[in-house]
Amino acid sequence: MNSSAVFIEAEMRDAERHRVRLHAEMRCPGTVRIPGVISDISRSGFRFDTGIDMPSGTRVNLGVHGMKGFDAVVIRQVDGHCGCAFLTPLDEPVLSALTSALD
Repeated sequence: MNSSAVFIEAEMRDAERHRVRLHAEMRCPGTVRIPGVISDISRSGFRFDTGIDMPSGTRVNLGVHGMKGFDAVVIRQVDGHCGCAFLTPLDEPVLSALTSALD
């Protein structure tokens, strides 16, 4: 992980988190779509629950129905739960749309 990514994670880790249940999919370069559920989201990142483990440092694109994809990187994973950081923090209107669009 490069130094700017570490800085972003350290600075944004305190961002307000929202518990959600959003069906979504992640795509890694060269793979098919991986379905899962976003269970926690903030401006800086999200928790993605799926049965597939992805190594830390994997770049992914998060797809949520009706929205453009969001580029992110896997920061940690445990038992099919991935903690990911957005490469660009979400704008408040986007975060509001995601937190109000509960499944």
